[in-house]
Amino acid sequence: MAAPKLIDDNDPRVQYSPGWNIDYDAHAVGGTRHKAVHAGQTASLLFQGTGIQVVSAAESVVPAGHPQMTFNVDNGAFVQTVSQQLPSDGGRGTTYNVTVFSKRDLSLGAHQLVITNNNGTSPSIFWLDCFLVDLGPSSSTPTSVPSSGSSSPDTISTNTVTPTTPTDTHAASHSHPADPSVSTPTLVIILGVVGSISLTILILGTILCVRRRRVAARLGP
Repeated sequence: MAAPKLIDDNDPRVQYSPGWNIDYDAHAVGGTRHKAVHAGQTASLLFQGTGIQVVSAAESVVPAGHPQMTFNVDNGAFVQTVSQQLPSDGGRGTTYNVTVFSKRDLSLGAHQLVITNNNGTSPSIFWLDCFLVDLGPSSSTPTSVPSSGSSSPDTISTNTVTPTTPTDTHAASHSHPADPSVSTPTLVIILGVVGSISLTILILGTILCVRRRRVAARLGP
């Protein structure tokens, strides 16, 4: 369950009927609290979540009387009347952070709470200090695409790295050089020598044939 969200009594979302008075008190949550003294005075709140608590400030019976309130959730879906039990010691001390109403099993969604002050006898003072709203389990928070204008959710991108095969520089530095006997310059020399010999043989053969013909011509038939 996520931590409850605090909505102060002076929050603009809290709507008061005429007659409520604001009291600036350094001990109250947010430094303010609202007071209802007449029957029929209402305070309403629209909230989003799964539950709500109402926090009050309790004074002794002498200044505050016997306040009684009705808490109406979702237009009658849940109604509870509470008579606030105040100390009767005759003192004028105030106890803060007193939970006077709690409804924490609502379905996740939008809800409305209306508080009505019932006891209008004098004196009768109901103090409203703040609300605590249950936002619901964190696991039930929807993960939808944000609407236009809202911030985009963080995205995690996974980069795939393709490994490369390392070059063996050691093997390359110790590779055997090419055989010089079959290198290109040596091959050219060999071809040149072979060509010279072949040409010499051809010339000698031609000279020999010419001489034979001359000798045969001299001897005659």
